[in-house]
Amino acid sequence: MLSQLKEKSPSTGVYAIEGNHDLAFHQDGKSWLEILNSQGLLRLIKLKEANGVKLMGDFVELDKVRIFGVRYLGSNTVSVIPG
Repeated sequence: MLSQLKEKSPSTGVYAIEGNHDLAFHQDGKSWLEILNSQGLLRLIKLKEANGVKLMGDFVELDKVRIFGVRYLGSNTVSVIPG
């Protein structure tokens, strides 16, 4: 489906934020989303590490919208996001 979308509408972007369940085993080299990203079928937004903590990810800017990758925070989301 992603190949068909890229072929018929090359200007349409597909963006994905890798979640904690997208890599089946920690010893796996690449997630299925990294493979689709390397094939140019989507743009993967990955987490970046700052001061030893993986929290905020890379971002994509589209016109007046930014899409950020953020690690799963569970019930702490409400208190962490404002910071």
